[in-house]
Amino acid sequence: MMSTSTNGTAIEGIMDAFSSYVFSSMPTHLIYVPDMRLVDRNEVFKIYKPAVAAITEDDLEKFSGSRSREENLYEVLKDKVKFAMFSHRWLDTGEPTFQNMSESQKDASKSLAGYHKLIKFCEKAREYDCELAWSDTCCINKDSSAELDEAIQAMFKWYRGAAICIAYLACSSSVSDFAQEPWFTRGWTLQELLAPEKMKFYGRNWRSAKRRSR
Repeated sequence: MMSTSTNGTAIEGIMDAFSSYVFSSMPTHLIYVPDMRLVDRNEVFKIYKPAVAAITEDDLEKFSGSRSREENLYEVLKDKVKFAMFSHRWLDTGEPTFQNMSESQKDASKSLAGYHKLIKFCEKAREYDCELAWSDTCCINKDSSAELDEAIQAMFKWYRGAAICIAYLACSSSVSDFAQEPWFTRGWTLQELLAPEKMKFYGRNWRSAKRRSR
């Protein structure tokens, strides 16, 4: 499939590459941050199709180098349709679920203890130019065994492909507290630490985790 860019130059294969990127490299569901609602891959494709159709050869040139054209297409799409991944420890109760984030329950979910944490994560995602965000609490329909299995199998790839992984270390005020931070004791956080190409740590009250000044 061919799309015509704004400068009149045809971008060979851009829509096929976009379809492959969305349906093979992105999570099944994501939060569309501007509306704080869940979207599936079909809706992601629909939302970003106009922006992808406007990609030009000049855009591809920014990612040129020793990579193949196919790899350049992937990189420009990854830059155009960014998503952030969330790494955190679950609360004992009150984390918003997939069902809570549905349109029928979304208003009620705002009273949940974990909803404020989700909002702060999405605010940070937007600071990194990501309109799409993923949290394991609400972006997996755990009533679907097929979707849950896909998420377990693909999670490392999703963290690797994200524009940024935002980690919230609720018990830390600075890097000096990391030795006692429970986040580092979770088994799942190992892949969340190793997979991302870019990671940002936030501590208590969502302050950037830095070394404590002396």
